[in-house]
Amino acid sequence: MNIGKTVKKIAALAAGATMLGATIMGATALDLSNYPAPFVTNGVWDGKIVVGANAATSDVVGAIDLAAALQADATITSEVNVPGAAGTATVIGDSAEFKAGSDILTLGEALSDVKETFGEDDLEALKSGVLDTGAGTTPVKQYLKFDDNTAEVVYEPEGEDDVLGDYLFFDDGDVIFEYHMEFTESAISEIDGDDLPDLEGEVLNILGAPYTIVDATVDDLDILLKLMGGEVADVLRDGETKTYDIDGKSYEVTAVFIDSDVSSAKLSVNGVMTKELEEGDTQVLGSDVTVGVQEILTNQREGLVEFYLGANKLELSDDDFTDTDYAEESSVKIGSTSALDNVDLIIKATNTSDELRISYIKFQAVTDTEYWVPAGKGLKEFLEEPEVMLSETWDIVYAGLMKTGTTDIEFNSVSDEGYKLTFTNVDGDEYVVPYLHSDIDDYDFAFGSDDDRLIYTEYNDIDDPQSVNDTFISDDAYFVVSDKETDADTVDDAITRVLRYKSITTSSKVVTFEDLAGSSWSVSYIGTPGTDAEGDLIVDGKTHKFYVGDESATDAEDYALSIDLDADGDIVDGTQVYLVTHGGAIIDLGAQTFDANGILADIGDDLNVSAVISTPVDLFDEDPGAAETIEIFFEDVSADDEVSLDVTTPAMQTDDANDNYDKAMTDYGAYVEQFNPESGQSSLKIEFPLVQRGVQVFVTAGTVEVHEGSTTSGGAITTTTVNPIAVGLAVLDTEAPAIGSKNMIVVGGPCINTVAAALMGNQADCTAGFEAGKAVIKMFADKNALLVAGYSAQDTLGACRVLAKYEMYDLSGTEVEVIAADLSALSVNTVQ
Repeated sequence: MNIGKTVKKIAALAAGATMLGATIMGATALDLSNYPAPFVTNGVWDGKIVVGANAATSDVVGAIDLAAALQADATITSEVNVPGAAGTATVIGDSAEFKAGSDILTLGEALSDVKETFGEDDLEALKSGVLDTGAGTTPVKQYLKFDDNTAEVVYEPEGEDDVLGDYLFFDDGDVIFEYHMEFTESAISEIDGDDLPDLEGEVLNILGAPYTIVDATVDDLDILLKLMGGEVADVLRDGETKTYDIDGKSYEVTAVFIDSDVSSAKLSVNGVMTKELEEGDTQVLGSDVTVGVQEILTNQREGLVEFYLGANKLELSDDDFTDTDYAEESSVKIGSTSALDNVDLIIKATNTSDELRISYIKFQAVTDTEYWVPAGKGLKEFLEEPEVMLSETWDIVYAGLMKTGTTDIEFNSVSDEGYKLTFTNVDGDEYVVPYLHSDIDDYDFAFGSDDDRLIYTEYNDIDDPQSVNDTFISDDAYFVVSDKETDADTVDDAITRVLRYKSITTSSKVVTFEDLAGSSWSVSYIGTPGTDAEGDLIVDGKTHKFYVGDESATDAEDYALSIDLDADGDIVDGTQVYLVTHGGAIIDLGAQTFDANGILADIGDDLNVSAVISTPVDLFDEDPGAAETIEIFFEDVSADDEVSLDVTTPAMQTDDANDNYDKAMTDYGAYVEQFNPESGQSSLKIEFPLVQRGVQVFVTAGTVEVHEGSTTSGGAITTTTVNPIAVGLAVLDTEAPAIGSKNMIVVGGPCINTVAAALMGNQADCTAGFEAGKAVIKMFADKNALLVAGYSAQDTLGACRVLAKYEMYDLSGTEVEVIAADLSALSVNTVQ
């Protein structure tokens, strides 16, 4: 038996178990829980990092890690009001979002379109490590890949219960994810018969959980790896009893019997006896705990059993390690289950007859049915076989829709004979506009109220705007103006208003206009109506030239007006003004025509009109290729002059919870709700987002908390300002300031750092108080100093990594011990 390897393995296992279960206690006035204070206060760095002049390279690397982390902390945050800012959900814990820079995930967009790969820069659970098999050393890198993932957030009825809502949707046969573990310089083992002895006992960190290879074999091209992990990893002597705590419950474990001949053991857990377990065996005791035997260690005096409590067993098999494609012949077993369906595996290796070199392990999981994941939930809880996630430590969580703020666009019935439109313009002014009516005076189905017309199109037939036949806005008519030219799908910033021609006093030559949002204007004109009368209506700083017609001998009303609706300096026949809402939606109310007398033509009995609400391309996170539209169909449906409404685009879904409602959500995130009462006419409400309504999906590891996002008043968002740390933050011990005169982080032990030696009292034995495989992080409050030091350079590097990622560890009190024997399984213990 390789005693040195066994010692290393047990230390690594203990470190991994401690990482999962350690609890730091206690706090004093100057507490590690306040780190990075006092070195960073109010976002400003104040101190020095001190490295020994004779320090090892690892000490310097550790100091660099600390400096990088401290720069990230040297920031200040402030709240800035930004119109239309989206509120986003926050996930506290080890997590990373499907997002790349400013590229957000949106409705109907595949996860892989935004982010394909997650690595150690994204998740602590994917951190790199080093594998030393004795036959060779290699860095180990982990990735979660979503290259072929087509999952998307949809708004539709959930498959089984038909509950309408937004879901993260995985279709049947979708690739959920791929997990890659890469051995960049190969994991090497000699071949001893069918065994790979150098791999056995090695620890691999898989998605945040340590697993030990308990068995590794190769037979021709067939390779098999059996691994075991768990909440608790420990060693018991024959007859020894220890008590362990898992999730607040105590477990008393006794090694009842150890058989060195067959390498087996019997364990008792809370009085329940296991069967005789051989190396690699597991057994479920009761309903809540699994125990597994990793290895039996014996000598002439006693036996030891190395075991896991809360054991997880993983078995990976590939029948052709030379193949680089996923094959049906590969298999994955987790726990006591048979080989998992809908998963594929590649173990890529090369065989040099006496040595096997593994290059990588790849794992792929595929759905076996459709899955709808609601907001606030993770995929794992809905899977029929959650084991396909490979490890129970991670999940894909749908956090929900971004909180963008919205503006309402509504079409509500007026009795049964018409509709009014409600919207808010880009200036924040709300309008309630008579849109359609089937019984307007002297008209059939037409634009406007039951008495007066709504006009948003210019008319000019004979190029004489003062002619009674060219004026087109009669007394009391409603009309739309804008501060610039508009169009159906691109101009999203025009200020549009709905005005009314209220009156004219020819004796004083004054025309009165009313804004339906509350303002009014009395505007003088010059000249003689019908001959040369003209005036300037100035709205939002833009001039709308108008002309006054004479008393009419035709069907046109007296003193009708001709107006430049879009303030472009001309009245051009057929020029339509499109309404623009808060948030940038463009409303096309439908085509208008005029008769030869400049009178707005009616739509006609039993005919229809379509209103189209467009979302311009430039409002989208990414170019959709064309403007997105919502189309509403209005029809004069009966001899009783009733008008109906129906949304034709997007496709509407009936809400099973209340079948009077049809609902939909566009890819931009506009929520569309049509209400169809038992009697009376339908109505429509559109909640249009002020910015594109993104969706949030996270990869999470371990325990996380999801907090719903919200926008503060005015669309306030939090911004972060980085305060650069000046050159000179690090100094050698020979150039360090006097102890106590400046905040100092001292890296390295007393043997190589004179400042560290002074902090420790200049002991004769510079290693006193240090142990191999361990390091300390200690606050010297009276000296304004923090010591980060280990027995070896590697131990110091481990402590630096813990401090650099302090948020991942429960640091408190004035001193903690860092277990650093394995840099891939760092953990901390309290020093009382």
